[in-house]
Order: sequence, then structure tokens, then C-alpha cells
Amino acid sequence: MTWPDPEAYVLVEGVLLRMSVDAPGPLPPGTGVRVRWDARADLLRAYGTGSGDA
Repeated sequence: MTWPDPEAYVLVEGVLLRMSVDAPGPLPPGTGVRVRWDARADLLRAYGTGSGDA
């Protein structure tokens, strides 16, 4: 994951995706995230996993 917050760029299977981040604070580059579709907001959202494995 890269930043700037509140949006981020996440590499998923070789594709760089722009999405919103749902985390208690800023996530540093390289933070592992889980990506889910937020139907209410109609966008992709990254949730921090707390691991350094992206």
C-alpha cells in the first residue's frame, strides 16, 4: 500500500487500485490490507491488517 491518506493505492495481483482506507490511523507504506467492496459508499475500501506483508 502507498498513500496519501485518505485515499491509497493498493497493489492487487499486479494491478494498482485506488481506494479509500478504513483504519484507526494513517497506514505506512507496505502495510498489509484487506480489500472489500463498500456497497453503501459504492467504492473499494482497504482495511488495515496490522501486518507488514502487503
